[in-house]
Amino acid sequence: MRTITLTAPCGQNFRFKCEDLINGVPINPVLPPNFDSTPNELRSDRSRAWWGVPFVVMYHDNDPQFAVRCLDGGAWDRSTLWGTVGTLNAAVALAQSGLAPWLSRP
Repeated sequence: MRTITLTAPCGQNFRFKCEDLINGVPINPVLPPNFDSTPNELRSDRSRAWWGVPFVVMYHDNDPQFAVRCLDGGAWDRSTLWGTVGTLNAAVALAQSGLAPWLSRP
């Protein structure tokens, strides 16, 4: 496990654990309780520290899948699913792109 430090909008730093950190992208982070079931306006500062920080969650069914998620306001009560890909490298690349794939840059 690795430890990362994120800064909430209020300026307070919070430490979190994650399985790994690849090119600045947290892999399988340990998120605050109820992270994906809390309305954005009711989030604690600890939870808000994840705002705009894409992360990867690995699923190991028959075929490994890698979901890229980000707390970015795309959903009112959970992190937004940016996409699910078949390799960790592709997931990190998607997270590093800094933008959900269905949005375009001006």
